[in-house]
Amino acid sequence: MALTSVEIEIIRTAKEIVERQTPQDFVSFVQELLEMGLSPEPSWHYILQKVYLHACLKKKQEIVNFLERLVARHSRLQSLGWKQTVAYGKSLLAKRDSS
Repeated sequence: MALTSVEIEIIRTAKEIVERQTPQDFVSFVQELLEMGLSPEPSWHYILQKVYLHACLKKKQEIVNFLERLVARHSRLQSLGWKQTVAYGKSLLAKRDSS
């Protein structure tokens, strides 16, 4: 799957916000994105999967919860692989840091 420059930028920015800013900053970023009405429509499934798993790796529980609620509310964001992504994410959250 070839990503567009917009999709790459969304993922990069979202990951930076997950790492360096507050959960509220992340929520604001996502709300702005969804209101923009980007054309062509980005691959939200792919973007959500990458950002969700990144938030799990970084142990950002509030952001993980927000993304799960977001997908549950918006049927257009749901995909067949979402349940597997959530299951894997939960295992990442449960792992202890080895550092």
